[in-house]
Amino acid sequence: PAPVPAPVMVQTQSPTKAPTQSSTNSPTPPAIINATAPPTKAQTASPTKSPTNTPAIPFTSNIPSGIYTIQSVLFNSYLGIQGAGNVVMSNSISSTEHINIQKLEEGNKYALKSTVFEDIWVRVSGPGDNKAVNTQVYIGEWEEFYIDDLGGGRLVFRSAKWNNYLRANGLGDVKTQIEVDYNIIFVID
Repeated sequence: PAPVPAPVMVQTQSPTKAPTQSSTNSPTPPAIINATAPPTKAQTASPTKSPTNTPAIPFTSNIPSGIYTIQSVLFNSYLGIQGAGNVVMSNSISSTEHINIQKLEEGNKYALKSTVFEDIWVRVSGPGDNKAVNTQVYIGEWEEFYIDDLGGGRLVFRSAKWNNYLRANGLGDVKTQIEVDYNIIFVID
C-alpha cells in the first residue's frame, strides 16, 4: 500500500469570539472590533480579509440626503459614476465623484445617484462576491442600499436586495464582497 502523508501543521491566529445570544434567544448587538482603528501596514500591504481586525456591523446609519464624495479607507480612492454602466474607483475628485446619496422612504434605505448623468443610479448585479457594480436608469430593489455605520465616520454600503457590500479594488472597477473587512469601508464627505 502507498504511504499516507503526514498531516501538515499550520499555525493560525485564533478567531475573534462571535457574539452570543442570551437565554431568551434575543440577539446581542454585534460589537465593533477595531472599526475605528486605521488599517495597519500589514493590512494595507495586502488588501485581504484580516482574521483579527474584522469589523462587525453594528447598525444602519441615518445619513441625510445630499451630495457627498465616497472615499475608500483602505485605498484612499473615490467612488465615481462615469456614465451609463460605469462605476469605478478614482484617485482624484471630479464632478463624477460627487454622488447624490438619497434616503428612500422605505426602511432606512438609500440610493446612489449620479450628479452628472441624469437618472443614473448605482446598482449591484447579484448576490455573492465579485458581482458587478454598475448603473441603472431607475431605482428598483437592485439599486437600494443600507449604509451601515461602523463608528468613527466609517461606513459600509450594503445591497438591500443581495446583502453584499460595495468593495473598492484600489483604482478601477467596483465589485461586491460578502465578508466584512477593510476593502468595504468608506468615509463620506
